[in-house]
Amino acid sequence: MRPRGKVAAGTSVLLGVSAWILVAQAPVSNESLARLRNLGKAFYANPATRAEAVEQFRQALLMAGNTAREHINYGLALLRAGKTAEGIQQLEAAQKLDASIPHTWFNLGIAYKQQADLDKALAQFQGMERLVPNEPVTHYQIGAKAGL
Repeated sequence: MRPRGKVAAGTSVLLGVSAWILVAQAPVSNESLARLRNLGKAFYANPATRAEAVEQFRQALLMAGNTAREHINYGLALLRAGKTAEGIQQLEAAQKLDASIPHTWFNLGIAYKQQADLDKALAQFQGMERLVPNEPVTHYQIGAKAGL
């Protein structure tokens, strides 16, 4: 029997780290966009303000345009707020824009796994493995396919 609580807790940490990494990357010249991203990150970290995080990242996406970074941040906030279908849609959009970003592959894998869509989950984890071959968490997810 798998310890579900520990896996779920680890997943939440990874989702949180994914959002932080993308918010922290690349300098932003537009102060308003930087403010939206920073507010989104702050709200994302607090379970009581998940809806606010979604709104800040939605506004950042509208302001920045159709960028993978904004779709990922918005998608992760939607997933964390329990809006799974919308979150998956945003991560898929990001992956279509830039398939080289590992965050989309891993987080889509987790989302599909939670929906018991095992084939899609495995395909996403394998995509993550191609991009980051030495990531232990990815290998765990692929190796745990029987338990997916």
